[in-house]
Amino acid sequence: MLGAAVMSAMLVAFGATSALAQAGNDIDCSLTSTGNTPINDLGTGTYEGAEGGLYPGGSNEITDDHFALGMVRASEIIPRNEAGEPDPDGKIVFASIGVSNTRREFTAFLSVAGADPDMADSIVLVNGAQNGEPVSAWLDPSAGVWQLFDRALTNAGVTAAQVQAAWVKIPEGFTTEPPAFPTNALEYRNELTSALRTIQDKMPNLQVAYMSSRIYGGYNAVSSPNPEPNAYEEGFGVKWVIEAQMAGNPVLNANPDTGEVEAPWVAWGPYLWADGTTPRADGTTWQCGDINSDGIHPNGAGSDKVAGMLLDFLHEEATADWFFGDPVVVTEEPTGESVTTSTIAGDTGLTEAALPTTSPDSRGSGGRQETGSEGATDSTRRDRGDRGDRSDPTSTTDAPTATTETTGSTLATVTVGEREAVPPIVWALVGVGVLMLGFLAVRAMRRGETEPPDDDLAQ
Repeated sequence: MLGAAVMSAMLVAFGATSALAQAGNDIDCSLTSTGNTPINDLGTGTYEGAEGGLYPGGSNEITDDHFALGMVRASEIIPRNEAGEPDPDGKIVFASIGVSNTRREFTAFLSVAGADPDMADSIVLVNGAQNGEPVSAWLDPSAGVWQLFDRALTNAGVTAAQVQAAWVKIPEGFTTEPPAFPTNALEYRNELTSALRTIQDKMPNLQVAYMSSRIYGGYNAVSSPNPEPNAYEEGFGVKWVIEAQMAGNPVLNANPDTGEVEAPWVAWGPYLWADGTTPRADGTTWQCGDINSDGIHPNGAGSDKVAGMLLDFLHEEATADWFFGDPVVVTEEPTGESVTTSTIAGDTGLTEAALPTTSPDSRGSGGRQETGSEGATDSTRRDRGDRGDRSDPTSTTDAPTATTETTGSTLATVTVGEREAVPPIVWALVGVGVLMLGFLAVRAMRRGETEPPDDDLAQ
């Protein structure tokens, strides 16, 4: 009797949980295109009046003067001790800052970069991206996201003073319909600017920040923290932040010769968005098989794709020579040459007054974490000696495996996995099932006390 009651209650709970888990599958693989042109393919063409190209003038090439400033800032990236002082035995921390997508992608990057024999031994990779924390959560220097970021650094054995480069991919999250373009992208530009200023304050030796916007978000069939076309349109927000710094906007000043440094030098890292299955000029696509069943997050294949794009970018980027143990050599000083920035209808200008206040996240997260993120500190570090000649074909490093530490070698990794967040209603139904189980168990025991003993057992 008791066994049957327990089994019935368990079946009720399991059935409710399974049904809701199926209902939580929000991916729709038929949503293969928005019809929008990737910004790097748009060139001098326009989207809703906004000019394309990653950089001003519809170009995908950085201007000479901004590049020169980047080389000056990157030349300061050298091994440093925990106090941030130059030290040949010190470390260079390259950290990620962003949301759960960023976190997954940088976790994959830990493996691909750790397996690259060219990565310098002084490099420590720290995954500071956090689940459920969009750009608005990073504005306040006292917010909970920064406590968790500091914990990630501590667990990696480094300090904020050793963080000298970052991959910044922190989109906004929406629980309701975003404003129409370009208001959404302008608001995002302002928030991202404020976040970069806070990031610079928290990491005084941060020199460069490579920026990325979202991957394709069109496969989500129900709702999304960042739906299309917003995932596409926020790319313009990133573009306009970079343009503002290139134009010498003082709220983003990155040149120590022209005033107080307010932000790291910013430039595009890998541009990730492609219109679903429609190939970009370089062949990049986002297939449904690259995306998790929630329609939002990249799965393993999608994360590996982004990780590969980031590593390829670093190999090709002159301001990232430090990543491979080579000094960044300054050949030209920046002249402060002005650039013509995009003209955006309705833009009141990027001024200090226009920046959002550094108050805690309006969503009330204050450092809230999604399921499975507590204490997660992904990092990769190399600990021993010089890596030698980059062209040496005998210099190899085995790819690290998750949750393992290779001691006494040139590479140690700590990778903490991420669980999928379970909808609260699922837990509620599980709770109901447990209560039913308890009720039926008690009832069965009481009936057992009042019924006559079984004849076979009495003998």
